Amino acid sequence: MPPLLGLEVVLDSGWYTLLRAPGAPEAQLGLVTRGHPSVPEGFGRRPQGVLVTMEVEDVDAVHDRALALGLPIVQGLRDEEFGSATS
Repeated sequence: MPPLLGLEVVLDSGWYTLLRAPGAPEAQLGLVTRGHPSVPEGFGRRPQGVLVTMEVEDVDAVHDRALALGLPIVQGLRDEEFGSATS
């Protein structure tokens, strides 16, 4: 099964993981374990209310893969009145 968002793991040191979008090496996401000493004081708590937006080619396919992986879906797919349009 392909990765959920199409990102590939470039580096995984156990406490730091770097993800990259194939075909767009400038699109990267770095994740640090919250208990690591490099995390600033006061930022090591479990996050709450975090919203991360990713644009994908086929949202239905990504949603289906998430379900197949058993990932929790907190809020289902829907159209928003403030949606964006491309020109």
